[in-house]
Amino acid sequence: MAVDWTSLFSLAVLLAVAITLTIGWRPFLGPQTRPLTSRTFEPTPQRLERGHYIATALSDCAYCHTPHRQHRAPLECKLCK
Repeated sequence: MAVDWTSLFSLAVLLAVAITLTIGWRPFLGPQTRPLTSRTFEPTPQRLERGHYIATALSDCAYCHTPHRQHRAPLECKLCK
């Protein structure tokens, strides 16, 4: 029984293109990870104010990340004051 290498190569190329265009190679290769660092940032008043601004004014994080009352009104956020 002879192997038709042209058909086998065509099938491999077709499979590679199909994986690339559909689910991608991440499920086979695993997630991309970076090494952990011990980098920390000092909580200065400017950084805390900027974080408060981003969390309350720009993205409204408290709406999704706080408990809500019966009529979808969020409870008061202790950190948002």
